[in-house]
Amino acid sequence: MDDKSVTCEKLFLLVGSNPLPNFLATLMLKPKSVHFFYTPETERVKNTLMDTIKHKCGLGAFGETCIEDATHAAKVRTAFGAIPREAHLHYTGGTKIMAAHARMA
Repeated sequence: MDDKSVTCEKLFLLVGSNPLPNFLATLMLKPKSVHFFYTPETERVKNTLMDTIKHKCGLGAFGETCIEDATHAAKVRTAFGAIPREAHLHYTGGTKIMAAHARMA
């Protein structure tokens, strides 16, 4: 597979309790920037993932959005309002409500 076919400019990640799928997506897609959507419960996982991506991938352009209540559909929907069309959304992490509303955004 041609490396150019698996890259993206902006990668948006939903952070759940398992950071491995997000890390593998970052390795494969080689984004120029990564934006994390996380909850207070997954903040530690997000911080570890961010540090690992910095050191292993050499990436330093990050953004982050904390979703205070991942069970509240309106709050989750609001958090995903700023996803640009050209971004790649990797929605395997986070809660089911986060994944559903991120996908709709």
